[in-house]
Amino acid sequence: MCIDPEDILSKITEKTKVVIIEHSFGQSVKIEEIKKICLAKNIVLIEDCAQSCGCKYNGKYAGTFGDFSYFSFAYGKNLTTCNGGMIAVNNNKYILEIERFYATLQNPPFLLTLKNILIGLAQWILTKKKFFMCILFPYLYVKSLVSPKKYIDSFLEEQNIYPYANIEKSIFKLSSQQAAIGLPQLNKIDFLNKKRISNSELLKKTIHEKEQFTTNEKSEHTYNCFAVKSDNLKKTLLFLIKRGIDARADWMSWFPEKNNNFQILYLPNHPDLNQNDMEYISKIFMLI
Repeated sequence: MCIDPEDILSKITEKTKVVIIEHSFGQSVKIEEIKKICLAKNIVLIEDCAQSCGCKYNGKYAGTFGDFSYFSFAYGKNLTTCNGGMIAVNNNKYILEIERFYATLQNPPFLLTLKNILIGLAQWILTKKKFFMCILFPYLYVKSLVSPKKYIDSFLEEQNIYPYANIEKSIFKLSSQQAAIGLPQLNKIDFLNKKRISNSELLKKTIHEKEQFTTNEKSEHTYNCFAVKSDNLKKTLLFLIKRGIDARADWMSWFPEKNNNFQILYLPNHPDLNQNDMEYISKIFMLI
């Protein structure tokens, strides 16, 4: 799902000023090839590292190749501060401009920070295996039986898209409370990523190759998401939740391309899951 450098090259015109690439699911694009193209044509390169915290390409971290890069610390990322993110600048020419912009931002309202942290805490607790099976799973299971359409629509409806029209009113500095949540994770991000990789490798061994996405050999995949292809996303989501597996649909499934005969599904691979959990997920998925 990562963009091909040749595809970028074919679409560049004399009007092209910036190229933004996404490191999808936790693996890097062929970033060295893309950087060469941008340097040759004097184009600014921006890396979207929202899903690739800790990922490397040829031993070098994603986010250190372009002129800019940005990271997401939202819920569900390899490192979370209960929303927020980070921008990195690799070009001295833009540093002062970024610093000036950051200086104009306000600190977030305390109640907003508290709300985000409480949501993150609730998600963390409810997705722990014991709490999930005792509290969240019964709710999702009943919802999938009583109203399957509403259960599926909660993943797929376009209304779930962030209201970007109001985004300027939603940009704040990262609060000190959020930083206090993120720093301990940063200190052990390599350990957490290794656990995601280990869990994902267990899934790869048993799931058919035709249902997996190919990976870039030079990229050290950190598996923010373990993505698989599904030819019937609604049926798959219902089948899994009825067996205690809370899978997720990729946001791109809201806008299926006409030339794709599949949609994208994320299987659980969180660091808290153990080998028995991963074997169970693989076993159930293979029954579909």
